[in-house]
Amino acid sequence: VLLKSIIKSIDVKGEVLDVGCGYGTLGLYLAARYPEIKVTMFDINERAVSLTSENAKRNKLTNTHVYVDSDYQALPKHTFNLIVINPPIHAGKKAYYPLLSAARDYLTDGGILMFVIRKSHGAKSAAKYLSDYYSNITLIQKDAGFYVYHAQK
Repeated sequence: VLLKSIIKSIDVKGEVLDVGCGYGTLGLYLAARYPEIKVTMFDINERAVSLTSENAKRNKLTNTHVYVDSDYQALPKHTFNLIVINPPIHAGKKAYYPLLSAARDYLTDGGILMFVIRKSHGAKSAAKYLSDYYSNITLIQKDAGFYVYHAQK
């Protein structure tokens, strides 16, 4: 649902960051669909990062970089036009709220954060929490209990 929302709602360009990329589905799809962009991805799980790198090579994607990281610290010091997060909801708010709020420091001025969260896992409270960090938070899609939000710096 997050991927569909990204494609339908924004013009993907510049540099994209996929936070908690898992084995790379979201970031690698964006890299393949938009070969002119650069996609950076990170995940705390070393095996997931290894699989993401392998998937990028198999698909001949040269516009990607992937890091083992849990909180942005391994990233090069620059900003991104778009940050996408499918947060680790089952880890609880203490784990994923910092990922959502810290993303602001890695966005360009006017940059966009897009994230998906289940309604039953606190979608509305997450959006309210982020209102202290972002100027414009919009619910752009609801699908089978999943809410996709768009937040702008």
